[in-house]
Parts: sequence; structure tokens; C-alpha cells
Amino acid sequence: MIRFLVLTLALLSQWSIAAEPSAQRLVVVDGSLTEIVYALGAEDQLVAVDTTSVYPEPATGLPNVGYMRALSVEGVLSLRPQKLIASSDAGPPPVLAQLRQSGLDVTTIKIDASVDGLYSKIDEVAAQVGKTAQADQLKQSIAEQLVPVMQTVAAHQGKEHPSALVFLGMQGNQFMVAGQHTKAQALLDLLEIDNAAPSIHGYKPFSQESVLSADADIIIIASHAGQRPETLANRFAYTRAAKNNKVMVVDSALLLGFGPRLPQALMQVADVAYGKTAK
Repeated sequence: MIRFLVLTLALLSQWSIAAEPSAQRLVVVDGSLTEIVYALGAEDQLVAVDTTSVYPEPATGLPNVGYMRALSVEGVLSLRPQKLIASSDAGPPPVLAQLRQSGLDVTTIKIDASVDGLYSKIDEVAAQVGKTAQADQLKQSIAEQLVPVMQTVAAHQGKEHPSALVFLGMQGNQFMVAGQHTKAQALLDLLEIDNAAPSIHGYKPFSQESVLSADADIIIIASHAGQRPETLANRFAYTRAAKNNKVMVVDSALLLGFGPRLPQALMQVADVAYGKTAK
């Protein structure tokens, strides 16, 4: 009888966990999606994230499944998740296919570097974690935060656009400059800032001579955790941007994540490009 009661209680416990959406064991792969999970108040469902999930700080204390493009079946399944939410950049595809074949509920979300794309990501994540009401509140908050920065941009319409170079990481001794078809370009487009490397597609090495030749009004450096901002900025000390105090170092997850902090990212760049935005 005792053994029967123990088994019954165990089964009831498992059933209640499965029946309660907030108790699902969730793995999220993509820093912007992790930020959305926290912004929706669904962080209690998280059991693991990937290496791009560096904000908010509590996310860095969770088990890590590795780099988003180099996931492993064993690394994910060892955490006994019930659901995995990943961006369309995650992979490799055969690993995601094997995870689905194992019975894991895998949802991939298309990455669209735009305001509408952000709202869509919020809706899709919210549907997966049972927070649709919170999604509406979050989108409304973001929309309100976007108003002053978009007003600043609108106030400069008809005037000559400032130009910028955006750098992400290094290859050898050269920074990788952001060109067309990148999240950096999408951010510049929102702010009506011209890319001073218009012929570049994707991310390509950019020499010191090319930096000087581009003569950008602003230099933006996307910094990763562990990098020293002052060391990065010193590389551009002789540029026009530096002479005008317009070399900025911004956390890459904030700058290029296109997550809930997008208004703050736009505001930081707009403040340098156009002057302080009225809050």
C-alpha cells in the first residue's frame, strides 16, 4: 500500500508539472529571445541559455548550451528540457532536426532586424511561454520609449545625414566593419545615418587606411564582454570622429540584439549623431 501511494503521488506530481505551463523546462538560444523571456516575466521557466544570452545578468548564471550556431544534441538534452526556443540563426540544422526527432518541442523564430520584427518576436515568444497579455504591455512600453528618439530623427529630416562606421570584432589586427545586409545597417537605417562603408556587404576586415579614407562622422564599436572599451576606442584616435569626440563603444548585445532594449540602443547612437535626445 505504501509503495502504491508513493507511485501515485509521483505520477500526480509529474502530471501537475506537465499541466502547468509556467513549470515547463525551457531552453532559449539567442540573446534577444532570452531578454524577451525576462521582460515578459517568464524567467522561471528557463533551465538553460546560450553564450549570446548575456543580459540580464541573472541569465549568465544559468547552465549554458554553448554557441548558438554550434549546438549539440547531447548538450541540450542533458538538461531535460520540454521546449527549446531558438532564432533562425541557430544551428546547425541537423542538430535541430535531431532534437525534434527526439521529441523535444523546438520552435525557431525568424530574425527580422526592425521594430516590427521585434514586436513579432515578442508575440511569438509570448505564445510559447503563456504570456500574451504581458506581450501587449511590453510592446506598448517599447513603442512609448521609441517616440522621443524617432522625434529627434524626424527633426533632422531634410538635412545632410551623418555618416558612421560600425565595427564588430576583429580578424587578425583589423576590425570587422559592418556593411549592407547586417543588423548594424538596419540600426543605421532606423536613425537615418549613412554607412561610411557602403560598398561592403556583411562584415569584412577594414584597414586603418580605409578607416581614415572613409572619414566618418561617427565610429561605433560593438563591444563584447571582456573587451576593454578604452583599448578599442584608442585604435581610432586619429580619425575625424575621434577629434569630434564621436567614437562610441556600445555593448554588442544592446546595439545589435534588436531586443526589448532597442529604444536604449537607438537613443545612445542618436545622442552622439544628433545631440542629446529629450527624454
